[in-house]
Amino acid sequence: MPRDIYKDNPINLNLWSTMWSTHENTLAFIKDKNIKDAKGNADLQTVLPGGAAHELTFGEPGNKTIVGIRTWIPFISSEGEAMNVVKAQSGNFDADLNAARGVSDTIWKEVNETMKGYGIVQTALKDFSNNADSVIKGDKLHNQKEINWLANTEKSASGETFGGRLNQDSKYYLKHDTGTGKDENGYNAKGSDRANMDVLSGDGNTKIQLQVAYTISADTDGVVTLKQQVLTNNTGRAVSNKEWKIQKNQVANDLIKQDGNLKVLDDNTKLITNFCGTKNESGKGIFDGFLDRNQGGDHDYSQRKNGQPNDKYNEAYDGLGVVYTFTTTSVGFGGGAYSDRRTTITDPLMSAKADSKSDLYNFKNKPVRTSIYRTEEKPNAPAKVNTDGYLATVPNLSTLKGMQIKFNNPSKIAYSKLFYIPNATVSDLS
Repeated sequence: MPRDIYKDNPINLNLWSTMWSTHENTLAFIKDKNIKDAKGNADLQTVLPGGAAHELTFGEPGNKTIVGIRTWIPFISSEGEAMNVVKAQSGNFDADLNAARGVSDTIWKEVNETMKGYGIVQTALKDFSNNADSVIKGDKLHNQKEINWLANTEKSASGETFGGRLNQDSKYYLKHDTGTGKDENGYNAKGSDRANMDVLSGDGNTKIQLQVAYTISADTDGVVTLKQQVLTNNTGRAVSNKEWKIQKNQVANDLIKQDGNLKVLDDNTKLITNFCGTKNESGKGIFDGFLDRNQGGDHDYSQRKNGQPNDKYNEAYDGLGVVYTFTTTSVGFGGGAYSDRRTTITDPLMSAKADSKSDLYNFKNKPVRTSIYRTEEKPNAPAKVNTDGYLATVPNLSTLKGMQIKFNNPSKIAYSKLFYIPNATVSDLS
């Protein structure tokens, strides 16, 4: 089940501060490491000393981060006795179009809730790195666990270590709401230092973008008809209709090649291939499709007699379908009562200790921490499931069992550029 993140910019968390270091050693470090901004210029906003206040935003208005889900849900459009025949042939599957549309709607609504459970976390490495993927996998800060490279053998700039742990003061980290309005340490998670992303329902990008029903059928003359109905988002009423046909001696590809959308349909569902078959062997008819088509001699299906394999017939089948739905959920900061930015402070305990004032901003002989803000792997409440990459659960549909939809790499739903923490704090030069 395809799921994607659509971003105007790959690095979609903007890091802003008035406290970027402009120390001469910092400028030399930026030049030596060839650290560039998005325009290819030297990035002079990349070194944050300990104690520096900074903000995270999702960029200027119009810079979108959107979760897109594409679903292909099967249904049967037949009614009455025809439905009973189809139901028997399909292993008792009897979901109609409304039921299939309901599945897509349920998935989309859960995605909207789940995304509110994803939060932003800061991770870091002990030393310099220019590899964002490595830093994303680095140590999470402020999770009440010891960090090996902050052990007692390497004291912080302020001379404290907390046994390898960072400050637990709430001002030094973003609070991920656990579903109670508080984070795991009991701090309020509703202010501008809240870690959770918001669903932006008012920007026009959180909606059902497109819903299309495809129905395929065959008659006793061997003609296969595929109908397309573009549906309204609220009532499911068809607002446009289109259809394509193939004759009894044609195969799946003869139908698929009539329209690019049919290739997309078949690539994702194999509806056409499995229904029509792909082979048309001379004198033998078509054998590898769901239906018996163009079989035997010259008589039609109604005249076929048992025990006469040379009688020609075409198996009719009415109303097997798939409904395609494309939904989008816009995420960022600023949902409802929440701020459109998040604020926090670089923990001074991240800074390696300077031996003296002349040793401050020592990028050559002291560790330079590399850090990044990125998305947590797991969502908290209101997500139903707290596992890596969870997005939604496809509910059961008739005889079909549900399944989970997950992100392959949730850490990159939203992330910032790399930034560096020297062996200095904002108060060291006072």
